[in-house]
Formats: sequence, structure tokens, C-alpha cells
Amino acid sequence: MGDGTQLVISLNEELQRRLAAIREQDLYRELWRMDSPQGPRIETAGRTLLNFSSNDYLGLASHPALKEAAIKAVERFGAGSGASRLLCGSLAPHHELEEALAAFKGVEAALSFSSGYAAAAGTICALLGNDDIIILDKLVHACLVDAARLCGAKLRSASSITTISMIWRRCSNGLIGGTSYTSPHLRL
Repeated sequence: MGDGTQLVISLNEELQRRLAAIREQDLYRELWRMDSPQGPRIETAGRTLLNFSSNDYLGLASHPALKEAAIKAVERFGAGSGASRLLCGSLAPHHELEEALAAFKGVEAALSFSSGYAAAAGTICALLGNDDIIILDKLVHACLVDAARLCGAKLRSASSITTISMIWRRCSNGLIGGTSYTSPHLRL
């Protein structure tokens, strides 16, 4: 066997070791098949289960009016945009949605994202950069941590309001470099 083959075998052994450790800690996750539409009850493996893990808070994923509108949109615009909106152009439904959201909120404009993850990455990266600091609760959703890392800001994690207050004071006093942002909603 050549050195390359041994390297592949060593890598495979290391990956198997790591997977075994993850399984031992009950942290191994697998995709599972769902045989029904999203809803309060779902079908999987011939069983009906109560769904406590959905983000479909308003129950709109299978709403008849939305399904009908989606079918009409696919018939008119196809099943995808073809590329990013900046590269290939932004479809009329995107503009109509954003105009309706802006009017509803009474603001100049709105921007829609395809997921919460995309919204976190797009928004945080647009607002923060290498010279900034972002303070996140240690239990915050992983998409916010990823976005903070992606934008290059200095990431500080806090487990309590006391810790957040201490970090905030250190930032405000120049003890931790970066731009300080104040909020009328944050009273520390």
C-alpha cells in the first residue's frame, strides 16, 4: 500500500472513532422520513405522531390558500429563480412580497430571505464587521453564532444578564475594542 492509501485508511479510522464517540454521547443525528405534510400531527414509518418540533407556528405550511398560490406561482414563474437574485434578477413575487411587508410594517422597504439562517447571515454580515463586537446569549440559535463568526466580529458569549452587563461595560469603556452600539431597549 502506498502512503496515500494509508492516509485514507487513517482518516477513515479517525472518522469512525469520532462517530462512535458521538453515538456514545447520544449526540448522533439522522435525517428521518416524514410521509405527510407539515402539521400538528405527522406520519412517519406508519405511525401518527404529535409534532412539537416544527417552525410552522401559524400552521401555514399546508394552508389551502398558500398551496394554491404556490401552484399558480410555479405555473407562471417556474420552480426556481435560476440563480441568486443579484445575479439573475429578482422575480416579481419577491418584489410584491417585500412591498407588501414594507407597507404592513409602515417602513420604506423590506427584504425577504429564504430561511432564518440566511436572514441571520445576511443581516449580521451587513451590519457588523471586523471592528465590531457581538454579544450573544450562550443558548442563542446556532445560526446567529455562525453569522457572527462569518462577519468577522469579535464574538462574546454570555450566560446571564450579569455577564452581558459586564461585557457591555467593558466594551463601552474601551476595554474591549470595537464599535459600541447603544439601544434604548437595553437597560444595563
